[in-house]
Amino acid sequence: MKPIIFLLITYLISFTASAQSQQAGPQSGNTFTTSPISGSSQSWINVSNAGADDGVYASFGDLPDKTISITNYLVITNFGFNIPGATINGILVEIDRSDSNQLTSDYHIRIVKGGSIMSTDRSTGIHYPAIDAYQSYGGSSDLWGQSWSFSDINSPNFGIAIAAQRNATGGITAGSIDNVRITVTYTQNILPLSLIDFSATKNNNSVLINWMTSNETDMNHYEVQRSSDGLNFNTIKNIPSSNSQTEKNYSYNDNIPLPGISYYRLLMAGNSGYEKYSSIVSVQFSSNKTTFLYPNPLNSGDNLYISNANNEKLTVSFYDLNGKKVSDLSTNTNQLSVNSLQGSKGEFIYRVYNSKAEVIGSGKIVLQ
Repeated sequence: MKPIIFLLITYLISFTASAQSQQAGPQSGNTFTTSPISGSSQSWINVSNAGADDGVYASFGDLPDKTISITNYLVITNFGFNIPGATINGILVEIDRSDSNQLTSDYHIRIVKGGSIMSTDRSTGIHYPAIDAYQSYGGSSDLWGQSWSFSDINSPNFGIAIAAQRNATGGITAGSIDNVRITVTYTQNILPLSLIDFSATKNNNSVLINWMTSNETDMNHYEVQRSSDGLNFNTIKNIPSSNSQTEKNYSYNDNIPLPGISYYRLLMAGNSGYEKYSSIVSVQFSSNKTTFLYPNPLNSGDNLYISNANNEKLTVSFYDLNGKKVSDLSTNTNQLSVNSLQGSKGEFIYRVYNSKAEVIGSGKIVLQ
């Protein structure tokens, strides 16, 4: 048998870089509704027109000519943020608005968190200008009276609620909004974790994966991921973090490595949602195996054969791509009974064992 070839990569990764403030956005909303206010006289119409700076407007028409004359809320949410694990520092809201008669001003400008309109009001006494212009509310250090997680901001229920009012009697109000956009300032959460070593080595017919860490503050879990091409990875094991402040050793045994080369990497996930990948290591098993299955792909109802010229007693184990065993088939001829595989479809890994439990063949087969 040819010697087993494997690659072992050992390295040090340290996540101690200083955190810097970053911005996400400006983003425009994608969901538009209205919400009543006690005493409101008008409702916003064409509300989805507030989703782009395109000269097409959400509006409410002429408010009654009286001292207190207000609209209901225009509620805009689903801003499409995808901020990774981070500390939120501030929220800036910009509203592109106008009133050709300058008879409209803010009544309420309130943030929406988890689908609820919060109480902090950032409205101003400034009237809507005659020509479209953005007015800013909040800022890079303004949390609008709330505490925020990055998941609050990423939620489709995060947004802004806007109500307008008549600012003077006489004349016709013509308030309108062309676009609303939000920018979020945040600081990326950095894990203090140090990955001291990550390796994969052949262990008989399996692969032993080891890694060593230190300073696991705020760690959640590790995911061992495997790939056949070094590009597309699937998680094969999830291991909780011990959150040890000293050096800690972890291991996982992949009992069903892929035929040929198996690539491995480690996903390190923090409690705050921050994630980091290790470098990739690989293990290559000798491909000098002569026992194989055919036909491949195997159509439903067809017979499955194995190259077994000496009519040895052979066992074939089938696994799905996540390493879960599907079936064991045994034979001392060149034909295998596939009754236990009925209804199974897709790609499967197989390994062929002789009577001494030695692997004499492996590969992939497609069941159709």
